[in-house]
Amino acid sequence: MRNLSLHQLKFGHVECTQIYLPHPPPNDFVMGNFHTLTKAVNLRLSEEVCKRIPNTNKLHLIYDDELEGYDDCLLDHLHNLGSLRKLQSLKLVVSTFPNRSSCNADRLKCAFPISLKKLSLENCSLDWNDLTIIGSLPQLEVLKLVDSVKGRNWRPVNGEFRRLTFLSIVGCVLRCWDGESSHFPVLKKLMLKRLKQLEEIPLDIGEIPTLEIISMVGCTESAEISAIKIKEEQESLGNEGLLVQMSSWKDIFTWD
Repeated sequence: MRNLSLHQLKFGHVECTQIYLPHPPPNDFVMGNFHTLTKAVNLRLSEEVCKRIPNTNKLHLIYDDELEGYDDCLLDHLHNLGSLRKLQSLKLVVSTFPNRSSCNADRLKCAFPISLKKLSLENCSLDWNDLTIIGSLPQLEVLKLVDSVKGRNWRPVNGEFRRLTFLSIVGCVLRCWDGESSHFPVLKKLMLKRLKQLEEIPLDIGEIPTLEIISMVGCTESAEISAIKIKEEQESLGNEGLLVQMSSWKDIFTWD
């Protein structure tokens, strides 16, 4: 949907294949009752635009340097996400050529409002240390990282991810994950896909009392073995409820 009139945006939700919004918005363009905007392409998220969508709680942004309206400065405006105080669900997809532009960690710092409950990042070029910013979000329950984190070593910090129940990591080059159960105290579902260098899942992850499932697709044999060890250890302690799934083909990741 390329040519959606601004005057048509009078309902609370807009879901479309693609939507392009002009900048600056017209003076009468205020969507106080607007709650959902999905697949907005190359949106210049300026302070002025954020003022016009103050009550948005679900947002899906796509930045693609092969589509209409792209320029490198668009990504610099992402820090304004922090002003959307009612935003609960954010999906950010960046499709850019590495030698031309990228969504780097500096541009994402302090970008997220504390109201966020769901966050999905695709191709965002973070470092594992940058997850401290995300982990400090007090309401965050769902985190999905798709080809978004560089670096081979991850050591989470105690006191973060206090409410995280769902963690999905897809396609990163993570090799050494030095984690403990205290890093994700209420995690229920751990989903790993295309982690072709991961040596193992930290055994202490099995000590998370709320953990229900570990699902793996296309990961290393050593990582799969560690998942089996976690299950066996939990069974020896009387915990029969942990489910471990492994597959080389089935796509188990969804976003709603």
